[in-house]
Amino acid sequence: MMSNGQTCCMAFLAALLGCAGCSRLIPPAAAPPGAASPAVATAGAAGPFLYVGGHRVAMFALGSSKPLHVTKLSDYSYGSGLALDLHGHLCVSSGDPSAQAIFEYDARTLQLEGETDLAGYFVALVADRYGYLYASSVFGILVYAPGCTERVNNLRHGGSALVFDRSGNLYAGLGNAVGVYAPKDRRGHMRFVRKIRDGLQNAVSALAIGPSDDLFVADNIGRKGGYVLIYRRGGSEPVEKITDGVETPAVLAVDSKGWLYVANHPYTAGRSGWISVYAPGVTQPERELRVYNAAALAIDPSDNLYVLNNYKRSMVLVYSPGAAKLLRTITEDIGASSALLIGSP
Repeated sequence: MMSNGQTCCMAFLAALLGCAGCSRLIPPAAAPPGAASPAVATAGAAGPFLYVGGHRVAMFALGSSKPLHVTKLSDYSYGSGLALDLHGHLCVSSGDPSAQAIFEYDARTLQLEGETDLAGYFVALVADRYGYLYASSVFGILVYAPGCTERVNNLRHGGSALVFDRSGNLYAGLGNAVGVYAPKDRRGHMRFVRKIRDGLQNAVSALAIGPSDDLFVADNIGRKGGYVLIYRRGGSEPVEKITDGVETPAVLAVDSKGWLYVANHPYTAGRSGWISVYAPGVTQPERELRVYNAAALAIDPSDNLYVLNNYKRSMVLVYSPGAAKLLRTITEDIGASSALLIGSP
């Protein structure tokens, strides 16, 4: 499983925007779809890097607000996920909401290396510790070999959200339950072992793994609000329920110290979104960040928080651990984006 610093948090269709500004980046006559823009060479850099994806991907060195590489994915305006397969491939889902493909890029240069056939809309992407990619779609969870484009398996129980724990177990949101898969081998074969239902009512909207492999589950109950449940490693009954500061939770992130971040997209008329920040082991929010449309969250190895905000124009806000201080804002070549990923090729 990827560490919390590598977790890619996926956005929903409501958070995805149009493709304004694509022609500014790569004029149609200048480069084919998928070509990376000229930029600083990164072949010798170890990373980790920040990847921001939507209808294109921008790649940044951590601590920098200037992109190393930027690429255009396709002529479509929707992107739904990013994953790093640990073999130097960046896997990116993109396309029409009803017909997306997974594109394979060199994670150091953003050069396009391959793509899959169209396969519906991908809700979430995540890679296991052996480099296999798991892509949740209407057809279930499709499993691809390292390199993103060769499909090798199909886990029939699909999911609205996907996350691996440190033992290689896969958790998938299944409506009002969480499905748990255990690895059978190192070749993308998984065994469905159980469902977690206790405490869940409506729709699992986001999943995250804590530093002790605790499972955090956001249950979105629409206009009635929502909550976050915490399950101990291997458990099926929640040990904690967080309701204060939670309304229509859409995205979760947990850092290595146990700080929890909950991005809310409320139904309440006249109320904009926000992120509730919880200290480790505390169910009352320490603070709230007035981020109106947080489409994705990510944590770097120093526990800094990255927030993709899609209010009016997309930008990435970078906060210190615990979101105590806004460190910087990244706007260059972000465009209309929907996913964040921090990882090393």
